[in-house]
Amino acid sequence: MVGTLALSHDGKKLASGNHKGQLAIWDLQRLQPVMQPIQIAGDRIDRLSFAPDDKTLAVVALGREVVLWDLAQQQRYPTSLQADPEYVRDAVFSKDGSRLLTTGDGGEIIQWDWRMGRRIGWSVKSGVGLDALALSPNGLLLAAGDYNSKVTLWHMTGGQRVGVPLVGHTNFVRTVAYSRDVQFLASGGDDGTVLLWDVNSYQVIAQFSHGATMFSGDGTARLPLGVNRVAFSPDGKLLAADGPENRIVLWDVDVSSWKQQACRIANRNLTEEEWKRYVSEQDTYSATYPGGLPRDDLQAGGKGARLIEGRVLTK
Repeated sequence: MVGTLALSHDGKKLASGNHKGQLAIWDLQRLQPVMQPIQIAGDRIDRLSFAPDDKTLAVVALGREVVLWDLAQQQRYPTSLQADPEYVRDAVFSKDGSRLLTTGDGGEIIQWDWRMGRRIGWSVKSGVGLDALALSPNGLLLAAGDYNSKVTLWHMTGGQRVGVPLVGHTNFVRTVAYSRDVQFLASGGDDGTVLLWDVNSYQVIAQFSHGATMFSGDGTARLPLGVNRVAFSPDGKLLAADGPENRIVLWDVDVSSWKQQACRIANRNLTEEEWKRYVSEQDTYSATYPGGLPRDDLQAGGKGARLIEGRVLTK
């Protein structure tokens, strides 16, 4: 059974890790295995991360160690990282590939010179177990999801916290991902929801739900009703999330389509007040509904409307 997947940056290779600690590599152009499953860990593989040059793979299994895998030689690097006193949960490479950032149940974010197997630079002690890391595509921001249902952003230059923790989930945060333009951050967790955050305002702009809340005990379980993975499409218009019953759910996160959908639902253009409330306070107001005119005598709902699956709904 496949436990986790990772796509190389050039889109040519797929790495898969299973619940037996086996790693396999696939050539996506030829649809053939580059490397048959090899036992590299004693327990399930939870996370995989390609280096920016796609020559190295960081493998996080259920344990304290991060394994570095040489994709060209199909063998382990001699160095391994004892990255957490309890369980390592995630690992991501820096933008230039020189460092690896790890975190886990000990609640510390650590930077490593992974080739030398030693800690370098700043580290962060959060005080609570961390399960997920995401580095922004520009390499400037690091997001971390924790067991207190929060997401915290950090500056990569010095390790200082950015703004206030993002509060919106009601259970463990298991996954975080940035859009390519770093405008949005998506998070998912054991509460069965995906939250879409505006990175600049730290506000939730959309909420998607397809699971169910279930407390996960010590944090080691990956709940089938929770959200354990989210990923943006390259153009940033779709957000993929794992769902119950082995499904992948795709959500429309294209703001321009939300505007059009809102006008279709109202069967008219939005008023300027509705535009600011449901679409954007920063964007210039425009009439997006073909042939429609704003009607001040119609209201699209009370305060607190939220965008779900691209539709404007009221609470």
